[in-house]
Amino acid sequence: AKKTLSNAPDNSRELEKDSKRLISAAKEFVVMMEEFAGEPTRPRLTLIEKRCSEIDELVSRVKANMD
Repeated sequence: AKKTLSNAPDNSRELEKDSKRLISAAKEFVVMMEEFAGEPTRPRLTLIEKRCSEIDELVSRVKANMD
């Protein structure tokens, strides 16, 4: 029980940091999508796919820190 309580502040800080990273990544994703809509190219689509993977990873980290 003590270990769980001592990890709570760490999880809270990690949750806050990862949430902010998630917001930032989502904003960058929107910009990337707008650029893609203006000029759809394969390299831009590849970058969008990469950003989707990064966002998915961040969502998983946020979810893990909520437990």
